[in-house]
Amino acid sequence: MMLYDGLFKTTCIYFPLSCNVPLCKAAAPSISPQGKRKNPPTFPSTSTPPKQPCFSKPTQPTSKFERQAMKAAETCVTQVLEKLKTLPKKEFIDYLKGKMTKLRTGVKNKVLVGVFGKTGAGKSSLINAILGEPNCLPNGANISACTSVMIQVEANMTNYSYEAEIEFISKKHLSQCSSVWIVNDIQRAASEREPWMILESSFSYLIQGGECENITFICTKTDDINPKNYLGSPVLKNTELHLDLEKKGAAERKRGCIQHRNEQAKIMLGERFNDEVVKKKPFIQMEKIFQVFTVSAEEFQNDENPILEQEQTEIPQLKQVLEDMNERHSKTAVKDYISGVYGILSLIKAANSNDSTMVEMKSNMYQLLKDSLEEQLSTITSLMTKHYNDLKKLLSEGVANSKKSCLQIAKEKVITPEARKDGRGYHRTLSSLCRNKGFCRSTNGDITDLNKTLAESMYAAINEKFAVIFPNAGTTGESIYKKICNFSIISDNMAKEWENTPMSLYLMFLTTEENFLKDKLKRDVLLRKKVIYESLTDEVQIIMCPCYEEASKISGKGTLKKTQELLVKHIDSSKNPMFDNAQKKMLEGFENLREYIEQTLRTELLESLKRSLKTPNSLSLPDVSEQLENMETYKMLALRERTSQI
Repeated sequence: MMLYDGLFKTTCIYFPLSCNVPLCKAAAPSISPQGKRKNPPTFPSTSTPPKQPCFSKPTQPTSKFERQAMKAAETCVTQVLEKLKTLPKKEFIDYLKGKMTKLRTGVKNKVLVGVFGKTGAGKSSLINAILGEPNCLPNGANISACTSVMIQVEANMTNYSYEAEIEFISKKHLSQCSSVWIVNDIQRAASEREPWMILESSFSYLIQGGECENITFICTKTDDINPKNYLGSPVLKNTELHLDLEKKGAAERKRGCIQHRNEQAKIMLGERFNDEVVKKKPFIQMEKIFQVFTVSAEEFQNDENPILEQEQTEIPQLKQVLEDMNERHSKTAVKDYISGVYGILSLIKAANSNDSTMVEMKSNMYQLLKDSLEEQLSTITSLMTKHYNDLKKLLSEGVANSKKSCLQIAKEKVITPEARKDGRGYHRTLSSLCRNKGFCRSTNGDITDLNKTLAESMYAAINEKFAVIFPNAGTTGESIYKKICNFSIISDNMAKEWENTPMSLYLMFLTTEENFLKDKLKRDVLLRKKVIYESLTDEVQIIMCPCYEEASKISGKGTLKKTQELLVKHIDSSKNPMFDNAQKKMLEGFENLREYIEQTLRTELLESLKRSLKTPNSLSLPDVSEQLENMETYKMLALRERTSQI
């Protein structure tokens, strides 16, 4: 597990979840020679802060069956590799050893959960409660805030320790977050503007330019309530709740007030999310994307006379959310490993056959599958060509709108905003923005991004289409993700025709090769999607950089006015190449993605076809019948789960 905490009053923590990573019940951490920070240092924004380790012992999160399956698969790999090492060196033998070694050393992707919130919102206490370690992260109880820099704590797959390092927030966390938690004190959860500003300013990095699938709002410190004041409020004074709780004991009265406020907070936050996000961004699939938890870390860890039961603190529910994410991730890792082992074992057994009739069948299968590959690739080309043409049309509209309105939008939102008409102190914001190439974040988390503002009309033109092509949650009928999922060179008729023949072993190997390749491509598409989406802003920044550099050198009397005039002049004179280049860059990125998908599928699958169906029979390979039989049960479960997921 990885934990981050940010530099600003608005900070961020990350949970990367990966196979064999614990979510709770960790052993008490030992401290490095440097010690845990009590009063953390402050670093300038351009420096790289030092690293500090913090250690705990991980546990196995997977089920008993999964552990048995993984152990059986690893045993098979070890046994077969030992047998292959004794054989004379041949190209095909090296290929088999390479495939099996790659299975054992494959890097598992992590699932990142970003936790955002102001300093003092209760992030550290929340994380400590979830980990079951009250002092794992320092908090600001009775002293100044302690998590003023980012902390990363990551479970180690090679030994029994966590490793921590301090880093700075960048757009690239944002874009890697699969889930986002926004943390705020319940007393200000519905009314405070900062959490919604965090979400608004980070939305494009998280959703369109990222991989976030859900957003969770966490109200903390729910136990911090004065029942007398709460029940005495005008809203509650004459309600049944007031009359009912007044008759009860102090503990029951406080518990009732906590639960009532929690329910009201969930209702209000749901309504505000609808107003702040859903109505403003209808192109995003919002089903089940938002949920609210009302938690009390203090009560969860209170062993003496607690007011709330464990479930009422909602910490167990949050832990379950993380455990479910971790379980899904580990299940995928286990079944992929098992499928890979079974596929390679199938290839070894098939290649070891001395059946002379298989030579002709292999030749026929090779040609059929090669033709099928080209046919399947043509469907991907057709879909992506359609998307390219649609994007080109929308981008052209966006370019035209940008050239007309960019200067006005830039003035209103960034250069000469009405709210800062007198300019008092605003020269510092603009100066900071120019020094940072168009981007500035204030101490309270406000983001000013002139590059993104200038590209606003272009994004407005493509956002709906982009969400169809690259959805974050689930798939759409026209999504590239769905097209890759459905891609297969092995038709149902082929599989049925060769089902009860020795050729089915080759098909099993090729099926696992396909699945691994598709998983890789889906991940690559997600990464490239982020680059494609941000290419509009990046190109704007490139055109604006000379102006930013010149403006950052302005000083003395009249700095604000001179900076504003310089920005306006540069935008006005550069808007044509700025937006034309942005359109060209995004289309190039999309076209490169199409070529990459096609080339990767063609190259990798032709290699697999060649290695499996163009090799001679009876290669005197080791007998793997026993290992293949041992893996049969696990393989069937793995394939069934994969099919249900897709």
